[in-house]
Amino acid sequence: MRNIYLCESQPVERQNYEREIKQQLLVNQLSSLVYSFGTESPEELLLYVQNHPLETGLYFLDTEMGIGQVSGMQLAEQIRQSDPQALIVFFAYQKELSVNAIQRHIEPLDYIIKTSDHKEEYQQIMLDLKIAQQRDKVVPENKTEIFTYKLESRIYKLDIQKIDYFSTTDSPHKLRLTTHEQQVEFRGDLNDIQKRYPFLFRGHKRILLNPKRIKLIDLQTRLVTFIDDESCQIAYRRLSELKQIL
Repeated sequence: MRNIYLCESQPVERQNYEREIKQQLLVNQLSSLVYSFGTESPEELLLYVQNHPLETGLYFLDTEMGIGQVSGMQLAEQIRQSDPQALIVFFAYQKELSVNAIQRHIEPLDYIIKTSDHKEEYQQIMLDLKIAQQRDKVVPENKTEIFTYKLESRIYKLDIQKIDYFSTTDSPHKLRLTTHEQQVEFRGDLNDIQKRYPFLFRGHKRILLNPKRIKLIDLQTRLVTFIDDESCQIAYRRLSELKQIL
């Protein structure tokens, strides 16, 4: 699932783009894409992205923001730091700014030039949405699924199949991931992780585990042991469902 975000400084333009995006999602049945929200504030969008490190998005960004605000290019750079898998589309009046995007290593998906005739813009929006859907549609069997998390200003990547389980901690909005080699605490939400990796199993309201790494289950103690001998306890009511999927 990929969320769509729109940052456009002009209210009328923002409403037009928002309406077009929603309509194209509906007409073309682009089920892996969800429109999240639009804003005129780069700061609002960036704060949301930084507070949701497990989500990835398709970002439509105006290159010319309001006076005193960061530019669309600067916003894109900061988004790329928090969301390495981001797909970024720029709205602009000048083609020359595309060189700036290349020099900044932003790697935009598209560069839509604003004109008085919006038909061409809307056509490009439709194509960009379809490209995003196609890229997210299928994960090849031989492709490693990567889990990304953020610690302070650094972003880390880890093969999801190396993780035994995720668990909540006593600190609000902080999770712990457990592997054979390490335990790491980071900001996140179990529901977000489960939505992004639906093969993971909710063994308890505080536990999200990887069934592919289970070695054995003790039905009396409800203790799940993984192939690296790490273990966690699951809820009694979840035992029967877990047995069915193994």
